[in-house]
Amino acid sequence: MEQQQLLSKITAVAEGIRHADYNRTVQLADIYKRIATMDGQSQLVVSYKPSETEAQKKQRIEIYKSETPSVVGVIMAQFDAINGSPRIVDNIAFANENTQTDNKKRAIDAIVSRFYGRQTLQQYLEEKQRYYSLLDPNAWLIITPSSHHYRCGGGNGF
Repeated sequence: MEQQQLLSKITAVAEGIRHADYNRTVQLADIYKRIATMDGQSQLVVSYKPSETEAQKKQRIEIYKSETPSVVGVIMAQFDAINGSPRIVDNIAFANENTQTDNKKRAIDAIVSRFYGRQTLQQYLEEKQRYYSLLDPNAWLIITPSSHHYRCGGGNGF
């Protein structure tokens, strides 16, 4: 996909065009987020007995909260198990190689190899994709080279 085609698709999404299953995935994302973060779980827990008091329901919710991290951990482990895709082969090339392009390659390699803390760019993207896919299947992660470069104390970008 060429840059202009990509920009037109991003613009269409920004203007409100959604895929056919968008509303369903938003509803699922809300449930996933409540489960994974433990915020708002009371809306997911129903009263099993008509005689259950609000205090009893609140106690039951607190019990569920203590179990939730272990259940989410098991689910996340399944995501890890299927994350066996082969490593991406990245190659930065310029049409006309020279000293200036070699310097740019080294600058890009330095940023990519230590992108966020001690993580490479690929490690960072895999971790974020795994996390946000669990919480919101519609999530986008946009990173611009200059904003990252400045945030990490770099100079004038690439």
